[in-house]
Amino acid sequence: MRTITLTTDYGLRDHYVGALKGTLIRRIPNISMVDIAHEVEKFNSDAAGFVVSNAFHFFPEGSVHFIDVGVRYGHELMFYLVYSEQHWFIFQNPDVGNKIFFEKEHHVWAINLKANNPFSFFLDEKMMDTLAWLVNTPNPSESLGAPLTETPFDRYPLAPFKQGNILIGYIEYTDHYGNLHTNLPESMVREFTNGKRYQVIFCGESMDIYDSLVTIGATTSAALFNHAGKLVITVNKNSAHRMLFNNTHVQVQIALAEW
Repeated sequence: MRTITLTTDYGLRDHYVGALKGTLIRRIPNISMVDIAHEVEKFNSDAAGFVVSNAFHFFPEGSVHFIDVGVRYGHELMFYLVYSEQHWFIFQNPDVGNKIFFEKEHHVWAINLKANNPFSFFLDEKMMDTLAWLVNTPNPSESLGAPLTETPFDRYPLAPFKQGNILIGYIEYTDHYGNLHTNLPESMVREFTNGKRYQVIFCGESMDIYDSLVTIGATTSAALFNHAGKLVITVNKNSAHRMLFNNTHVQVQIALAEW
């Protein structure tokens, strides 16, 4: 039996997460179920994709990642079933897939579902049957038929780019601690700087890249690479979101130093 992870914008104050888990346990006894996040910003499919893209690699191969953020309701709905990097993903909003699968090899199936309950789409018995089948079937792709010939996940407009001696990326996510996550991968930064000295420039402030939070002084603004290999703007023991101007899609620059 595969592990199933849950990522939603349900929040933890209400009954929604409990209802989802109860339905899953009832339909799939002995299920191995793990929460990734339930406090994703409401209806923010980009944020959901970011969260899952940074977490799914830590789960066993074959895991099923169930994402319910930014859904559309109705009696007749389509959702996506995706296989990528030996993991399965199931969700409805294509913006989720843009974040997770852009420039990754993946196979997509479009599944049409006539839901009994148009409001609680992912609590619907037919959806639960689909999840139970996915979790318990050894080789699901053998029963699904041919995947889509063209991927629907091809939108990633805010890719990093070079402009002379500057590499430019963007803030794409603010976490619980107020750290600002960029779309600049460490491999791209290292290739661009090629051993030369450089600094990170954000909202008019220059900062160095550190190896660890331990080496950063209190309230010092700094940059470092996270476990996913992306550049993060942080303020030690404080919130970069609050202390530095923040807005999603604000530019972050990597500038080669002249000294």
